[in-house]
Amino acid sequence: MIEMNDAAYGYGSEPLLSGLTLNLAPGSFHFLTGPSGAGKTTFLKLCYAELLPTGGNISLFGHTASGLSRDGIADLRQRIGVVHQDCKFLDHLPLMDNLALPLTVTGKGNIIHRGIQHPVITVSFSIVFIATKAALRWFYFFTVFSRQ
Repeated sequence: MIEMNDAAYGYGSEPLLSGLTLNLAPGSFHFLTGPSGAGKTTFLKLCYAELLPTGGNISLFGHTASGLSRDGIADLRQRIGVVHQDCKFLDHLPLMDNLALPLTVTGKGNIIHRGIQHPVITVSFSIVFIATKAALRWFYFFTVFSRQ
């Protein structure tokens, strides 16, 4: 779970984001949209402790983000999946191998064998496909109605 309690982030005296209070449950799936410069990337980086809050509190799976060591942050990131807009795949690997790469790198790749798709990879791919399809429908909806 990711919890934010009046979290804030800023580079100087002015906060870029402030008053963030929310709970994201384990296994939940969310879209984050907004105009350029609205703070989407900053918000995401706070969610996986790439950035630490300059105010308030952020808790990741019961651990205060500010109190985590570098190794502690790395361990927690294995439980958080983020698909970025500019997601890069390795050209020489098939799609399923690209999706399985984080499991392979973290030493969990022995549960994946060629020809047999691990359920986690299949579910992840299905969620990404469904989310992409839903996003395209909204894009089409807003494109059509913005022309009228």
